[in-house]
Amino acid sequence: RLIISVDGTTQDTYKQYRVGGNLDKVLEGAKNIVKWKKELKSKTPFVFFQFLVVKHTEHQVEEIKRLAKEIGVDEVSF
Repeated sequence: RLIISVDGTTQDTYKQYRVGGNLDKVLEGAKNIVKWKKELKSKTPFVFFQFLVVKHTEHQVEEIKRLAKEIGVDEVSF
C-alpha cells in the first residue's frame, strides 16, 4: 500500500498542513505511480489518497474525490 497525504486541493490549503510542500509535485508523483502501475499491469501498490477533513478543507471533499478518480488512485480515505 502507498498512502499519499493530500490535505487540500489547492496549494494554499495544502501548505497549511504540509509546510514547504508542493501540491503539484505530489499530484504529478501520484500520476506517475498510477501510470507505471497500469503500464506494468500491476495490482500493487494499492494507492490511497489520505485527506484530512477539518474546517479549512471540508469544502474540498468532493474535489478530492474527483481528483482521485481523474488520476486513477484506488481509494480515498478521510
